[in-house]
Amino acid sequence: MKAILMLATWVWMAPIIACSLYAQQPPAVHTRLQKKIEVSANNTTTLVFSSNIRDADRGSDDIMIQQVSGFPSVLKVKAARENFAPTNLSVFTDDGTIHVISVKYDASPDSLCYPMLDSTMTADGVPYMQKKKGTEEFRVKNNCLFIASLKPERFGPTIAHHGMKMSLQACYIEAGVLYFKFKITNRSTIPFTMDFVRFYQRDRFQTRRSSSMERDMHPLTTSDEGKQVINAHSSVPFVAAFEQFTISDLKYFCVELFEHGGDRHLKLNLKGRTILRAKPLPDRQIVGAVFDK
Repeated sequence: MKAILMLATWVWMAPIIACSLYAQQPPAVHTRLQKKIEVSANNTTTLVFSSNIRDADRGSDDIMIQQVSGFPSVLKVKAARENFAPTNLSVFTDDGTIHVISVKYDASPDSLCYPMLDSTMTADGVPYMQKKKGTEEFRVKNNCLFIASLKPERFGPTIAHHGMKMSLQACYIEAGVLYFKFKITNRSTIPFTMDFVRFYQRDRFQTRRSSSMERDMHPLTTSDEGKQVINAHSSVPFVAAFEQFTISDLKYFCVELFEHGGDRHLKLNLKGRTILRAKPLPDRQIVGAVFDK
């Protein structure tokens, strides 16, 4: 009788035990080796993954890493010191992938943004994470990081003051969004910490009896939303995205850059015809070779 009861108990418990063991199995893990990336002490390199980052590990303290707030699939990498020995970076993502990335120092890297392409890419080259999330914010932020990595161009006006220089390098249009790419250069020996950037429209001409009308404009997002430091004798790109707009010949689109803890600030006035010269956003497949360094 006891044997029958034990057998019946085993038959009843077997499916539960099997389900429990199956549930405890870890997700499938696969390793993906990446090509080398280049980082410097004066610029921030951005890695864009197709899945959320769960953890990351540095091969040495010679590099610094930080996740971007609000974008769990984006990782910023920067050199902690110059001319360090080649090292590696391991990034673990929610899709079970271990990205093993070789990192070497380059004072002037050709690319500042590396999309970590893998099998989760869709047929049109868009990360599955982006397709799944389906948010405009992620797409625009991704475009800002992509534009920041493109090689510089000569496009718009330049302003120089107090050993600082700011110039408009490109203007792109894509799906109703305007992207402005600026290059900010510190030609002094004192580091410049960006406090905030103000964008607004104002009248070009002002009579003595009338007041100048200013209308603040708020970007959808930017390529770097923190207090970025521009070290002595170095340059950084800065991209701001706005909902599509135009201005008349009687107005300026103004960009003002303020220093944190200092009085240096730059002001750039953009005319309406400059905005009308906006180019279509380049195809990632055409410029993709930049990322394969």
